[in-house]
Amino acid sequence: MQVAYNVNIAELTAHLRAMISKAIADTIIEVCDATREGRDCKLDDEWDPTLKSIAQAQNSAGQRALTGELWPT
Repeated sequence: MQVAYNVNIAELTAHLRAMISKAIADTIIEVCDATREGRDCKLDDEWDPTLKSIAQAQNSAGQRALTGELWPT
């Protein structure tokens, strides 16, 4: 399952970076990783405050709210 996740998250990252800003892409990927790993998002002080707020809200909603499924590690 880890290999499948890594492949898919790499493809998602490439797609997002081609379509939207790096900051938004990085936020989405961090939310996915944090949700899967059951941890808080790692957001440093340089992140846009709006993106931090969105990421923290999504992270606190949990796995089912993000994907409708569980992503066990």
